[in-house]
Amino acid sequence: MPLPTLNWRRLAPVSLAASTVNDMLDAIYTAGTAVTYANGSTRTPGVDCAWTWSRDTANALQPGATTAAWGTPPTSFPGVTNPGTVIPQTLIWAGSTAAPTATLQYTSTTSDARTANLIYVGQCKNPGAYSNWNSATPFTTGQFTGFATAAALPSAAVWGQMQMYESQEAVVVLFWRGAANVQTSSSIAGAFIDPGSASSSVSETDGRLYGLASSGSNNYNSATFLSATSDALFYEASVSTNSRCGFCAPGTATINGLRRFGSFTPGAGTLLTNGEIPLLPCYAASISTFTVSRLREIFIVRDLLASQRIQVGGVDYAYILGANWQTTAADALALKV
Repeated sequence: MPLPTLNWRRLAPVSLAASTVNDMLDAIYTAGTAVTYANGSTRTPGVDCAWTWSRDTANALQPGATTAAWGTPPTSFPGVTNPGTVIPQTLIWAGSTAAPTATLQYTSTTSDARTANLIYVGQCKNPGAYSNWNSATPFTTGQFTGFATAAALPSAAVWGQMQMYESQEAVVVLFWRGAANVQTSSSIAGAFIDPGSASSSVSETDGRLYGLASSGSNNYNSATFLSATSDALFYEASVSTNSRCGFCAPGTATINGLRRFGSFTPGAGTLLTNGEIPLLPCYAASISTFTVSRLREIFIVRDLLASQRIQVGGVDYAYILGANWQTTAADALALKV
């Protein structure tokens, strides 16, 4: 049975004070505590699609600076689809100018090294209270994915802005390069995977799969990521620091890698006969069990920019998660409202 529909929302872009890992985390926290969305509509943490965010500014690795930002999902749904009874979860982004020494690293085909100045992403099912991100147990209890690199090195990328998208059960974080650069890095975490079955062998007790995906730290989002088969968004790569995409096996913290199903090259001319932009469902296949899952309300679209949106009748219909944010349209996905 299909899971309840996710409704995606877009936060206003946040300009980074500087291209550092701490400023990247501050931008996530700033977006996560906003009281309005990018379109001016009201945002209330804990309600509909609005997550509630906290941050760590007292970690021993870098006291006084933000080294982690974590979010918990909304619990009241008066204006969107109610997801029903779900497994508790927390999403976390973390990093510091000092290399972490004790973090649990995300491991599927490979794992990424603990590196200074990189931002990492992780997801925890059934979490207890936040403890310390620089440990094997960032939360006192729960099944944690481990940390995967979430964006390219800030000193090399020169990040200019951060864009956040949120839904009832998952969050996307997208960084844009500054000045004349066009590239992006992205990460997503939460219950964004629909296995299409409530069987305990392929899904959690709530019918979902929980995990993360990121473009990694080795490259930006490829302009042709929808046809790439080695280092691409929603593709578990076999090389350390490359793209990550995986979920925790039901009831455990064991990672199963996912790879986007199919190869697509939808150019600017990929349109319906009436000129509208079609939204094509996006699927990913497990590299260990070969089962295919749907990415929830994440659709393949024609080449577009990450700064764009699709409107119908002047109303937001979908937000674009793209490889480029300005100048040249490239491979993109749509997050449906």
